[in-house]
Amino acid sequence: MFKLRNAAFVVVIWMVGLWFIGSGSGGVARAESAWPKRDIVIIVPYNPGGGYDITARIISPLLAKYLPNKVNVIVQNVPGAGGKIGTLQTIKAKPDGYTLGIQDPLPLAILSKEEALGSITPQSITYLAQLDAAPSLMVVRSEGVFKTIEDMKGKNIRFAVTTDNTMGTIILANALGSKETLITYNGVPECLMAVARGDADTMWSIFGSVKRQIDALAGKLKPVLLIGGKVPNLPNVPSAKEMQLNLEEAAFIFRHCIVGPPKVPEDVEKILSEAIDKAMRDPQFEQQMAKTGYPMVPLMGADLQKIVEQSIKVVEKYEKFIPKK
Repeated sequence: MFKLRNAAFVVVIWMVGLWFIGSGSGGVARAESAWPKRDIVIIVPYNPGGGYDITARIISPLLAKYLPNKVNVIVQNVPGAGGKIGTLQTIKAKPDGYTLGIQDPLPLAILSKEEALGSITPQSITYLAQLDAAPSLMVVRSEGVFKTIEDMKGKNIRFAVTTDNTMGTIILANALGSKETLITYNGVPECLMAVARGDADTMWSIFGSVKRQIDALAGKLKPVLLIGGKVPNLPNVPSAKEMQLNLEEAAFIFRHCIVGPPKVPEDVEKILSEAIDKAMRDPQFEQQMAKTGYPMVPLMGADLQKIVEQSIKVVEKYEKFIPKK
């Protein structure tokens, strides 16, 4: 009997020793965490190559790096209907933390006003973090009819748009005293290609995405206006303020945020938030964001909620400019 008890005691000590060894270098969290148990998906509601896609692919491996359990964070492009299909797939997913998305609070508020979100309100969505925020850049075709913003005042203009900038486009056309025709595409690259081909007269979107396409299309696109602030590498492009355009710039600031569906459990949200916070502090995140031209503006918690509320108020103010469905 003594030998059996002694053997059992040795086994217990051996198991405890293994536990301490496994938890020696940060292993406690990985060993004890009940979440995540499988891969996480980040849905991008547009085709590859745009700002949503690029920021998702920068943050995803870093998020995986700092999660307590070793799982993959997979970027999934779900384009269609100007971003609505991927957006709905994100916010209507099971609220278990395994389905996230890259979104902007302003377009979400617009979709809500269009009644495209069903019973889901912008306030109820789980906002985990803002990655960046940037002004907008407007371009025309270099060989097109319009050469400057002055040329466009009071004219009929064909705007290439996505879900993100439809409301702002009508606000901008109104400020120019122009008559707008909206042509919807499934992403910023597609919009800019349409302008380069001459299928549309102009397009505006987040600075980094537009500037990258200006460079890629080598001379086919000409920047004519910045909305929401100046940028050092385009000093000669006038701002909306300099052109004395009556625009509320909050409607023209683009943000890439990590969101989840409503009612993500608090413990899961806490794990995600802690991992995202560490990911955004990682030097690799700063380096890669700098290369893309998207200015890092990390926000979480109450600061991010203020941005959400600001976006909702802007949409309520300009609700009359939201196209009726």
